[in-house]
Amino acid sequence: MYIKNLYNVCTHNKIIINEKNVLKRLKILLSIKWIIDGKNNSIFLNTGGVYNCVTIHIIGNDNKIKIEEGVSIARLELRIDGENGIIKIGKNTTIGGAVIDASEGSRVVIGKGCMISDGIDMRSNDGHRIYFLKNPKERINQPRDILIGDHVWIGKNVQCLKGTVVRDNSMIGAGSLVTKKFEEANVIIIGRPAEIKQRGITWKR
Repeated sequence: MYIKNLYNVCTHNKIIINEKNVLKRLKILLSIKWIIDGKNNSIFLNTGGVYNCVTIHIIGNDNKIKIEEGVSIARLELRIDGENGIIKIGKNTTIGGAVIDASEGSRVVIGKGCMISDGIDMRSNDGHRIYFLKNPKERINQPRDILIGDHVWIGKNVQCLKGTVVRDNSMIGAGSLVTKKFEEANVIIIGRPAEIKQRGITWKR
């Protein structure tokens, strides 16, 4: 049943694994749980890292997912619902456990060299649409992109909601709720809702 489903996924969508060794390429392909209902979706996976308990869940068409080389991920679910959504994870980033949702044509972009803990929730949309009662065609809650810069450390159980922007060399404290743009680099962001607590910092693994 799984092989039949995987065949259907590969027939209607483009899955590219940047690995010359056929057996290694097949191992990565089979290690991921594929739930795709749609066509013309593009998934680009690079090697050099670890894929452990990964699910790719797409409902819709013309969406893109790209995981660059050296990325090590565990207990990760990537979700897209709709058309033209984008998820990108930069090279040498590590993720300990996360749900990343870029539905309704929005983007979630994570830079290179990031260190992301477990219990992470990134959603560029609210999951359901809200309209004004007096004008049911006017939507209140449009999706907005989430942009995480290079070398960002995200602590355990952090939520990054739509419109989140975090610049390079920054750190988000455990349990924080991030809901807005932080245009300064090299900062510590903590709280619910998150605010800048320290400037002029950097960090090492």
